Amino acid sequence: MYVLMLHTIQFLTLVPHPNTTWLDLLPLNEGEEPHWASLYYTLVPWFTGDISWWLLHEAISTGVYLAQFTNSPDTCPFCSKREILAHIYIGCIRLQARFQLLQKLL
Repeated sequence: MYVLMLHTIQFLTLVPHPNTTWLDLLPLNEGEEPHWASLYYTLVPWFTGDISWWLLHEAISTGVYLAQFTNSPDTCPFCSKREILAHIYIGCIRLQARFQLLQKLL
């Protein structure tokens, strides 16, 4: 019963959600469309494709999502801007330095 309720609540929050905000941040060239099937490439584990899909469709709990159900703020704890996935990965100045460090290490 708990799982059914959880899925229903998450579904209801995603219904009015736009396709993806990443298209605004990383626009496609004229005539191109996203190819979601490419996330499930045969050499990549299936779960990796799932995580990529969740990230692209902002289906991961962030401050904005958690604030709908809990008493937590919807702002980033580092810079006090609205905490959405795009902000976490490319917008937050404090987190950008950590991602750059990780990129150098990889």
